[in-house]
Amino acid sequence: MNPQELIGRTLTNIFETKPSLVQEGIPGPASYFDIVIEIDGSDLFELGAHEILDWTKKDKLTSYEKSAWEVQNNFNVIGKKVTKVIQRDSEEYYDGSLILLLENNLMIEHQTTNGDQLFINKYKAED
Repeated sequence: MNPQELIGRTLTNIFETKPSLVQEGIPGPASYFDIVIEIDGSDLFELGAHEILDWTKKDKLTSYEKSAWEVQNNFNVIGKKVTKVIQRDSEEYYDGSLILLLENNLMIEHQTTNGDQLFINKYKAED
């Protein structure tokens, strides 16, 4: 899928699969799992570190809203429209080159620095 097709569409949920592998790493345990986004209440896509794919797997999905991370950080991303998709050079940004920017200036990114991680934060444009 062309990630630019998400612009103007609404993020209605974020899911993750059960980790397929957890191993000790630095700075801590690394978990490997898929991150899935739901758009407009029905369309599921795998949010990869460098691309967005149609979700075709049958893995059980757990909503990130039930995760301890979300409860602790309380970012308001559900129900927000995607306003911009930033695609950086995957050779330079090998741990995550694809960013979804939402209407409330929060960014969502799948990073692979230490296993798979859902990264949500305020967006700060690079100079």
